[in-house]
Amino acid sequence: MCDQACDFHPNNVLGVHQVEHHPGTKPFLQQLQAGTLKRQKEQNKELHDTVREEYNLGSGQRTDSPEEAADALLQRTYPEIANNTQTAGIFIPESFIPRVPLGVDPKNYEKQFKALSEADKSKFKLNDKAGELQGDMVEKSLYEQLKEIYKEKPVVVLQGAELLIPKTNSGVKRGEKQESDVIIINNRLKYVMNIEAKKTLSTEKKGRSNVSTIDSALSQIEKCKRNFETYFSQDIGEWKFIGVIFYDQSNGNICERCECYVMSVDDIKEKIKTIEEEIEVERASAEDQSVTDYQTIVKRLVFTIYANPGPVIKSKIIPKITEAITTSTKTNIAQGDYRSVLFWTPTQFQIMHLDGANVPIQKRVLLNSCMSTGKTEVMKGMMRMLLNEGQRCHFIICQFAVEKKSILQVQLENEFQKEKEKGNIVFSFLNCNPEKDNMYDLIQNKISEYPGYNTFIDEMVLDANWSGNDWSKIIMEDHLVLWVTIAAIHGATQEDFAPSKMKLAFPNFFIPDLKIPLRNCQQIVKYVQGDKSDKPFLAKVNSQCASNFSISVPEQLIEGLAPTEFVVKRENFMSGIQQAIQRVKDTVGDRGVTIIICGDGVSGGYDGYTGQGNVSTNSRMVSRILSALESAGRNGIEYSAYTDQGVSEERLAEWIKDRKNTDLVLVGSAG
Repeated sequence: MCDQACDFHPNNVLGVHQVEHHPGTKPFLQQLQAGTLKRQKEQNKELHDTVREEYNLGSGQRTDSPEEAADALLQRTYPEIANNTQTAGIFIPESFIPRVPLGVDPKNYEKQFKALSEADKSKFKLNDKAGELQGDMVEKSLYEQLKEIYKEKPVVVLQGAELLIPKTNSGVKRGEKQESDVIIINNRLKYVMNIEAKKTLSTEKKGRSNVSTIDSALSQIEKCKRNFETYFSQDIGEWKFIGVIFYDQSNGNICERCECYVMSVDDIKEKIKTIEEEIEVERASAEDQSVTDYQTIVKRLVFTIYANPGPVIKSKIIPKITEAITTSTKTNIAQGDYRSVLFWTPTQFQIMHLDGANVPIQKRVLLNSCMSTGKTEVMKGMMRMLLNEGQRCHFIICQFAVEKKSILQVQLENEFQKEKEKGNIVFSFLNCNPEKDNMYDLIQNKISEYPGYNTFIDEMVLDANWSGNDWSKIIMEDHLVLWVTIAAIHGATQEDFAPSKMKLAFPNFFIPDLKIPLRNCQQIVKYVQGDKSDKPFLAKVNSQCASNFSISVPEQLIEGLAPTEFVVKRENFMSGIQQAIQRVKDTVGDRGVTIIICGDGVSGGYDGYTGQGNVSTNSRMVSRILSALESAGRNGIEYSAYTDQGVSEERLAEWIKDRKNTDLVLVGSAG
């Protein structure tokens, strides 16, 4: 029994319990049968995503049975469970996705936030997320510990599970959602473990609900147990339910009995090991149930939370990671939003300030930082500010020998379509060869085509004689903006990217110090770095040009997924492409993706500046890739900015707006 002085004793939900069955209640999926659709929708409007007249099983097959749909989802997404071949832990999601993507450096978050003026906080809608960020840190710590504990065990770990509970009695509110930090389903030991994570365990009552963190955790565990027993445990044998609390700091009184189930990063491995050893002893004399129980529990939970939606299953992980990096909401700023870029270098917020005449204080800005640090995003942020003030902008994209717009240009035109239609913003591309052309003269001529426009230049590659020009003498009206992004330098050395060297050609230009690859994730950064140290190095764009790879990776930068590399040779080209396509299907489902064909390494010729290989070689490769996509049941289109082959710019624009299930085969680095 629990000591009455213990703060964790209410309802005695911590620890190991036998799962109690409720024979009078149908499983959740059976409650969603077509015959009850109308009643369920009336009682609970939030069930609309889960309850459907029929479910698409793929390959033209449909069913009105949620149970059949759940079977199909399990078979398609986690065949190792459906086929009883699982040997390692399955984590849903595969990578931790934070609630506060902005908070990439928790240790310095408070300092950075305080460094901002109240005017900047209001103007850029930067709200203090310190409390939520602390929760992210604790949950990520728990997630990483569980990865180590269960990576070689046949379990499913659901992180951030959110169950949508139907209204079946007066004790359940309409649309009630049960959120659980972690649910673990262990096949071999037949247990379901619910772990609730808290930054601090205390009896002090706080917040609107006037509930302590200890009581909150215990209440969540109690609800999870009740809902699991009520809706998800029918038709299974003898299983255990285990209630556990994970914490970073604790101020509560705890008895010896409860202490085994209240864990921190220092003892979670040992305590889970002890719990499992005790269950192992008990199960040694018990009759083993079929793996069917495990499959039944997993499929019901995954289907329910997938439709809600809850944790991100395998086929949704890449879109969810991309969303956290690129897509801001009213209440949450994405990791790669320009406001996040500037937040982590607060002194750079001055480049976004306008004077009394609505003219940027910093009219000349040079962005020469590493890829993925948000250079283009910062320029887009300034363009929106200027457009909102009634000013006009000209965005120039530097390319090489293109005949059509690059995918970047089409994407930007989509984003600024309304202003483009009004004539407030103009997009153009500049064909140039840094080996032969004088970039300064080309830019000057391009700027003169649109007098009275603020100018933004992206993807510029400086020519071999770049340091001999004085870019401050570019002829344009004094009140207008000239912002330039450097993608690479012809014949570059590491010293060329130093601010002191850049200042020789760009005097009077402000050079922001952007170091964090906020437009990317840790796994991609590690892949690009390879075996190089964290020191800056030159990243070859082609045999003549290089960019500067100089970054700082904070601890909470979104982890992402490790890239999968397929070495495809001529003799196994089709099978290699098909393997890659299967990996795509596993991580993004049917959603269309971009397949880029770059010339480097393509036999038959290579243009070092366009990234475009021999045209006939590319054509054969595109044909084989499109054939492989078709054989895998996927749709594909081709686009190239270098030739008239493939779809039109208009079709590309449609694809960018809604790619649906169509893959884009992009020829050359510019598309």
